[in-house]
Amino acid sequence: MIYRLFCLLICRIGLVGFRNLWNRQVFFKPSSIVKFLTKTFGWLAFGTCLCGGIISATAQERLTHTLPNFFDPRLAADKPDTENLTGLRFVMTDDFPPFSYRDGKELISGYHVDMARKICEILEQACTLKLVVWDDIPAMLIQKRADISLAGLKRSSELRDTLDFSHVYMRIPGRFVARRDKVDSLYPETGFAATRIGTVGNSAHAAFIKNHLPDSLAVEFAKPRLMREALVEGKIDAIFGSALNLSFWLNDEPGIECCQFVGGPYLESRYFGHGLSAAISKDRQDILQAVNYALLRMHQTGALTELYLRYFPIGLF
Repeated sequence: MIYRLFCLLICRIGLVGFRNLWNRQVFFKPSSIVKFLTKTFGWLAFGTCLCGGIISATAQERLTHTLPNFFDPRLAADKPDTENLTGLRFVMTDDFPPFSYRDGKELISGYHVDMARKICEILEQACTLKLVVWDDIPAMLIQKRADISLAGLKRSSELRDTLDFSHVYMRIPGRFVARRDKVDSLYPETGFAATRIGTVGNSAHAAFIKNHLPDSLAVEFAKPRLMREALVEGKIDAIFGSALNLSFWLNDEPGIECCQFVGGPYLESRYFGHGLSAAISKDRQDILQAVNYALLRMHQTGALTELYLRYFPIGLF
């Protein structure tokens, strides 16, 4: 146990060091970061070598997830010309956990933060990150006050007139959750016939149940909290909602003790959207091509899988 804690501490030192640098305004600058990487990742590499067996075992346990893949295997990974790029300016919000949020030290953290860092590393670009109000993002991209948004902008018909969107790198499916002592009595293959399913009223998830599972007994709630409480108390048989929100509930009390996902993910774009993409101004095709290349490389090298396992302890799929 002491040996394992020592190994994890060594790795943590490296990760904390990188995050401290990351939270400066200029969070990735190839020309000035070499010494820092040598110092930080020298320790990290030492910890990895020393604790390889233990870390590998931990990774094996985490890989029980169903890992998503949103990339066409036929996509070419030819690196585009980036000679004309003179740095990348990212914008995101600080209220979109686990993608971008402020940690206990008020530093910006999250899936999108780490993704932006990796994009900059792959493209060998100096980058900056600015936290902004969500509603201001489209105008900032159009007016060239920012280059790339990682903030979950939807591909609406209005935005598609002025913005382009990168490859999809994440989707948020709908999922069912049930009490563990009731799982064996639920049969997704029959359309949950006569099953009392809770949803949040007037939501996309409620509409999906109404239109696709007409034999179920839909029960609508005003708030997600009330829906979850009804499930814990046994007043309903299952709930249906965002896999993102439900996965974090299942990783905490009381969800972790009582309940689990049932059946597979539902991804119909009409209800659950087209997924998360980077948003970029339409007249910056050079940046779009560069970001698409970086995302594809992240997929091919396993970097996207690493981010998924890090930020979603209970998988969405």
